[in-house]
Amino acid sequence: MKKYLLLFFLMSIPFVLDAQVQVKGVVTASDNGQTLVGVSVMEQGTLNGVVTDLDGNYSIEVKNADAVLVFSSIGYKTTEITVGTRNVIDLSMDVDQQLLDEVVVMGYSSKTRGEITSAVTTVSADKLKDVVSNNIGDMLQGKVAGVSVIKSSGQPGSEPSIRIRGTSSMNAPQEPLYVVDGIIGGAYDPDDVESITVLKDAGSTGMYGAQANGGVIVITTKRAKTNETTFNFKASIGVATPDFSRNHKMDTPQLYAYYREYFRDPETLLIDDLAFKSALPSSILDTNTDWRDLIFRNALVQNYHFSVSGRSEKNSYYASVSYYDEQGTLEKTGYRRINVRSNNTYKLTKWLNLTSNININGHMADTPDVLLVYYNDVNIPFDSPYDADGNFRPFKSSTIWGQYDVNPMIGYYSDNLVSNNKGFGVDYDFVLDISLTPWLSFVSQNRASLSSYASHYHRFADVEYMYAGDSLEESQEISYGGISTNMFKADHKWKKNSISGLLGYEAQMS
Repeated sequence: MKKYLLLFFLMSIPFVLDAQVQVKGVVTASDNGQTLVGVSVMEQGTLNGVVTDLDGNYSIEVKNADAVLVFSSIGYKTTEITVGTRNVIDLSMDVDQQLLDEVVVMGYSSKTRGEITSAVTTVSADKLKDVVSNNIGDMLQGKVAGVSVIKSSGQPGSEPSIRIRGTSSMNAPQEPLYVVDGIIGGAYDPDDVESITVLKDAGSTGMYGAQANGGVIVITTKRAKTNETTFNFKASIGVATPDFSRNHKMDTPQLYAYYREYFRDPETLLIDDLAFKSALPSSILDTNTDWRDLIFRNALVQNYHFSVSGRSEKNSYYASVSYYDEQGTLEKTGYRRINVRSNNTYKLTKWLNLTSNININGHMADTPDVLLVYYNDVNIPFDSPYDADGNFRPFKSSTIWGQYDVNPMIGYYSDNLVSNNKGFGVDYDFVLDISLTPWLSFVSQNRASLSSYASHYHRFADVEYMYAGDSLEESQEISYGGISTNMFKADHKWKKNSISGLLGYEAQMS
């Protein structure tokens, strides 16, 4: 009997050692003593956690006395406490002044994180480097809550649609308003971006009026950070792969067997193979064309960026040049872009700063003929685009099994079909910042823009097409405009209090 009691005692020891501990308490703020709602209380190294209720209370079961509780909340310093022998742990959390003092660029003005009560999210340049892309939409995808990035086209160089907090109107524009370096509009290279601030609600977008119906994306480009001359070079290479995992096509054996079912008698359920092979001879099985494989490929995406920056007592400069080259997953498509930027700030006197920025960009894109791509997608594997000598054969004078008498490969890989577009743009910013008093300043922000866009399409008559003859389409447009924003800015602080505001006038022309 004693042996059984000893065995039971030994078996129970591990359960006693691992017995869970119930811990509860109240979390308050150290600066005002008020209870904090929604503070995260996690057991370190586990997924076990709770949040404080409306009265700042929490209750959690931890593994044992060696468990460490981690208390965290936005705007407060994260605190770690070992449970030990305590069942009640009250905590007074300290304000994270460094976080609250972080400056957030809001467009017309800048505020510290502690002053913002609106829905605002800031993404730094470090978090934008994991994507090889030429647009901000792809870089923001999955990084900002409430922001949806929708890419409706896989064409190289195409810009995705961005929706902030969904669709809010049937008729009003849904795209966000872009503000670059404090001025509405403007061009930039993603590698020149220092930070992106997304303004989501009426409280943060109200200054921009109705044009900010879809939210505001504020982009700040890079400046010199140190007095030393700094060189940076970045090279990124990726591969884009066409994805047909959700759209499978039959090959010749599968399609041949499928067509055979058309010759099944509905009453006897027997197949008339004589009639079937008379209509579709078995020699068809000798041809198995994967039309998609003929025009799709794994495409290379390359991005190169070089910059130099530095500053002195009177001057700050940043200059960069970048080159982006994206092959299309569709053969004979691609997008190439070059961008040059120069940001300069001059401290002319103690009360006068002058900023001069210029951004120059140019692009060229090879675009597909949509109808030829359609022909390629609907052709059946029974037909081969090649003749016995391996040359592309005309379908109009050949026996074919498909519906369309067009061999798209003749046009697609021919020099007799040209489709492309190109563009050029330049933006020049001129900003004056005049300090009138220690708390009052006058800022004049001005931008002049010029851009051109041209598209060219030429299909020669010998390209097999739905319509006969030559086809030539040309279009060109030139755009220019300017914007001027002039503001008095006041920011007065005394002790723990502050008051700020601005009064300004803005004019745009395009």
